[in-house]
Amino acid sequence: MAVKLIVAALVCTFAFALVHAGEMKPDMEMAGSGEMKDLVQAAVEDGRFKTLVKALQAAEGGALVEALKGKGPFTVFAPTDDAFAVLLEEKGMTPEEIIASDMLPMILKRHVLMKKIKSTDLADMELPIEVETLAGDKVKVNKNEQGEVVINDSKVIQPDVEAKNGVIHVIDRVISEMADEDAMADTDKSEN
Repeated sequence: MAVKLIVAALVCTFAFALVHAGEMKPDMEMAGSGEMKDLVQAAVEDGRFKTLVKALQAAEGGALVEALKGKGPFTVFAPTDDAFAVLLEEKGMTPEEIIASDMLPMILKRHVLMKKIKSTDLADMELPIEVETLAGDKVKVNKNEQGEVVINDSKVIQPDVEAKNGVIHVIDRVISEMADEDAMADTDKSEN
Protein backbone atom coordinates (compact mmCIF):
# COMPACT_ATOMS: atom_id res chain seq x y z
CA MET A 1 0.00 0.00 0.00
CA ALA A 2 2.79 2.46 0.92
CA VAL A 3 4.60 1.71 -2.34
CA LYS A 4 1.46 2.45 -4.35
CA LEU A 5 1.03 5.77 -2.54
CA ILE A 6 4.62 6.79 -3.25
CA VAL A 7 4.26 5.90 -6.95
CA ALA A 8 0.99 7.83 -7.11
CA ALA A 9 2.70 10.80 -5.54
CA LEU A 10 5.54 10.71 -8.06
CA VAL A 11 3.21 10.40 -11.05
CA CYS A 12 1.12 13.31 -9.82
CA THR A 13 4.23 15.47 -9.34
CA PHE A 14 5.44 14.78 -12.88
CA ALA A 15 2.00 15.52 -14.27
CA PHE A 16 1.58 18.80 -12.40
CA ALA A 17 4.94 20.09 -13.49
CA LEU A 18 4.27 19.29 -17.11
CA VAL A 19 0.75 20.69 -17.30
CA HIS A 20 1.59 23.87 -15.48
CA ALA A 21 5.13 24.45 -16.69
CA GLY A 22 4.19 27.56 -18.59
CA GLU A 23 2.31 28.97 -15.61
CA MET A 24 5.00 28.24 -13.02
CA LYS A 25 8.18 30.02 -12.26
CA PRO A 26 11.06 28.49 -14.20
CA ASP A 27 12.75 27.49 -10.96
CA MET A 28 9.75 25.43 -9.73
CA GLU A 29 9.71 27.01 -6.27
CA MET A 30 7.55 25.41 -3.62
CA ALA A 31 4.74 27.70 -2.52
CA GLY A 32 5.84 30.00 0.26
CA SER A 33 9.10 28.20 0.92
CA GLY A 34 11.43 29.77 -1.63
CA GLU A 35 12.76 26.25 -2.16
CA MET A 36 12.84 24.74 -5.64
CA LYS A 37 10.86 21.51 -6.17
CA ASP A 38 12.56 18.22 -7.01
CA LEU A 39 11.47 16.01 -9.91
CA VAL A 40 9.25 13.84 -7.73
CA GLN A 41 7.41 16.78 -6.17
CA ALA A 42 6.92 18.35 -9.58
CA ALA A 43 5.44 15.15 -11.03
CA VAL A 44 3.13 14.45 -8.10
CA GLU A 45 1.61 17.92 -8.22
CA ASP A 46 0.94 17.87 -11.97
CA GLY A 47 -1.96 15.36 -12.07
CA ARG A 48 -1.29 13.83 -15.52
CA PHE A 49 1.12 11.19 -14.22
CA LYS A 50 -0.88 9.08 -11.77
CA THR A 51 0.13 5.81 -13.46
CA LEU A 52 3.78 6.85 -13.66
CA VAL A 53 3.82 7.80 -9.99
CA LYS A 54 2.23 4.49 -8.97
CA ALA A 55 4.72 2.62 -11.11
CA LEU A 56 7.70 4.49 -9.65
CA GLN A 57 6.49 3.84 -6.13
CA ALA A 58 6.07 0.14 -6.86
CA ALA A 59 9.30 -0.47 -8.76
CA GLU A 60 12.16 -1.77 -6.69
CA GLY A 61 10.42 -0.96 -3.44
CA GLY A 62 10.29 2.76 -4.18
CA ALA A 63 14.04 3.02 -4.83
CA LEU A 64 13.42 4.94 -8.05
CA VAL A 65 11.44 7.57 -6.16
CA GLU A 66 14.33 8.05 -3.77
CA ALA A 67 16.81 8.20 -6.65
CA LEU A 68 14.76 10.91 -8.40
CA LYS A 69 14.69 12.93 -5.19
CA GLY A 70 18.50 12.82 -5.19
CA LYS A 71 20.98 15.47 -6.23
CA GLY A 72 20.97 14.71 -9.96
CA PRO A 73 21.02 16.28 -12.40
CA PHE A 74 18.54 14.07 -14.22
CA THR A 75 16.47 14.25 -17.36
CA VAL A 76 13.11 12.51 -17.05
CA PHE A 77 10.96 11.64 -20.05
CA ALA A 78 7.58 11.53 -18.30
CA PRO A 79 4.77 9.62 -20.04
CA THR A 80 1.26 10.84 -19.30
CA ASP A 81 -1.56 8.60 -18.09
CA ASP A 82 -2.81 8.54 -21.70
CA ALA A 83 0.63 7.27 -22.79
CA PHE A 84 0.42 4.45 -20.25
CA ALA A 85 -3.09 3.61 -21.49
CA VAL A 86 -1.66 3.06 -24.98
CA LEU A 87 1.07 0.76 -23.60
CA LEU A 88 -1.44 -1.21 -21.54
CA GLU A 89 -3.65 -1.69 -24.59
CA GLU A 90 -0.68 -2.79 -26.72
CA LYS A 91 0.48 -5.26 -24.05
CA GLY A 92 -3.05 -6.41 -23.15
CA MET A 93 -2.40 -5.63 -19.49
CA THR A 94 -4.13 -3.79 -16.66
CA PRO A 95 -2.34 -1.06 -14.68
CA GLU A 96 -2.07 -3.49 -11.77
CA GLU A 97 -0.51 -6.17 -13.98
CA ILE A 98 2.15 -3.86 -15.40
CA ILE A 99 2.95 -2.45 -11.97
CA ALA A 100 3.44 -6.01 -10.68
CA SER A 101 5.46 -7.12 -13.72
CA ASP A 102 9.18 -7.85 -13.79
CA MET A 103 9.60 -5.51 -16.79
CA LEU A 104 8.48 -2.41 -14.86
CA PRO A 105 11.86 -1.30 -13.43
CA MET A 106 13.55 -1.55 -16.83
CA ILE A 107 10.74 0.37 -18.55
CA LEU A 108 10.90 3.15 -15.96
CA LYS A 109 14.69 3.41 -16.04
CA ARG A 110 14.50 3.95 -19.81
CA HIS A 111 12.84 7.27 -19.02
CA VAL A 112 15.71 8.66 -16.93
CA LEU A 113 19.07 10.08 -18.00
CA MET A 114 21.86 10.73 -15.52
CA LYS A 115 22.43 14.20 -16.96
CA LYS A 116 20.33 17.24 -17.71
CA ILE A 117 19.46 17.80 -21.36
CA LYS A 118 17.16 20.70 -22.18
CA SER A 119 15.53 21.25 -25.54
CA THR A 120 17.82 24.23 -26.12
CA ASP A 121 20.83 21.91 -25.82
CA LEU A 122 19.62 20.04 -28.91
CA ALA A 123 20.18 23.11 -31.09
CA ASP A 124 23.94 22.57 -30.80
CA MET A 125 23.78 18.83 -31.48
CA GLU A 126 23.74 16.96 -34.74
CA LEU A 127 20.68 14.72 -34.56
CA PRO A 128 19.93 11.90 -34.24
CA ILE A 129 21.91 11.12 -31.11
CA GLU A 130 21.76 8.17 -28.74
CA VAL A 131 21.90 8.76 -25.00
CA GLU A 132 22.36 6.22 -22.24
CA THR A 133 19.51 5.74 -19.80
CA LEU A 134 19.50 4.68 -16.17
CA ALA A 135 18.58 1.21 -17.50
CA GLY A 136 21.99 1.04 -19.19
CA ASP A 137 20.58 0.94 -22.71
CA LYS A 138 20.29 3.81 -25.15
CA VAL A 139 17.41 5.84 -26.50
CA LYS A 140 17.47 7.79 -29.73
CA VAL A 141 16.79 11.52 -29.68
CA ASN A 142 15.78 12.96 -33.03
CA LYS A 143 13.38 15.36 -34.71
CA ASN A 144 10.55 14.23 -36.95
CA GLU A 145 9.63 15.90 -40.25
CA GLN A 146 7.57 18.50 -38.37
CA GLY A 147 10.61 19.47 -36.28
CA GLU A 148 9.20 17.90 -33.10
CA VAL A 149 11.61 16.16 -30.73
CA VAL A 150 11.09 12.40 -30.49
CA ILE A 151 12.61 9.92 -28.07
CA ASN A 152 12.55 6.57 -29.87
CA ASP A 153 8.89 6.56 -30.93
CA SER A 154 7.68 8.96 -28.21
CA LYS A 155 7.02 12.59 -29.06
CA VAL A 156 7.92 15.32 -26.57
CA ILE A 157 4.68 17.20 -26.04
CA GLN A 158 5.99 19.60 -23.38
CA PRO A 159 9.73 20.19 -22.95
CA ASP A 160 11.86 21.74 -20.23
CA VAL A 161 9.89 21.55 -16.99
CA GLU A 162 12.61 22.67 -14.60
CA ALA A 163 13.19 21.20 -11.15
CA LYS A 164 16.00 21.66 -8.65
CA ASN A 165 17.59 18.34 -9.61
CA GLY A 166 16.90 18.19 -13.32
CA VAL A 167 14.38 18.64 -16.08
CA ILE A 168 11.21 16.86 -17.17
CA HIS A 169 10.08 16.42 -20.77
CA VAL A 170 6.47 15.23 -21.10
CA ILE A 171 6.07 12.48 -23.72
CA ASP A 172 3.07 10.94 -25.46
CA ARG A 173 4.17 7.27 -25.34
CA VAL A 174 5.93 5.02 -22.86
CA ILE A 175 9.46 4.18 -23.98
CA SER A 176 9.26 0.40 -23.89
CA GLU A 177 12.29 -0.53 -25.98
CA MET A 178 15.01 0.81 -28.23
CA ALA A 179 13.51 2.21 -31.42
CA ASP A 180 14.73 0.91 -34.72
CA GLU A 181 14.99 2.87 -37.96
CA ASP A 182 11.60 1.56 -39.17
CA ALA A 183 9.87 2.71 -36.00
CA MET A 184 11.41 6.17 -36.35
CA ALA A 185 10.26 6.35 -39.97
CA ASP A 186 6.75 5.27 -38.94
CA THR A 187 6.68 8.00 -36.28
CA ASP A 188 7.62 10.59 -38.87
CA LYS A 189 4.93 9.36 -41.28
CA SER A 190 2.20 9.18 -38.65
CA GLU A 191 2.73 12.83 -37.77
CA ASN A 192 1.78 13.95 -41.30
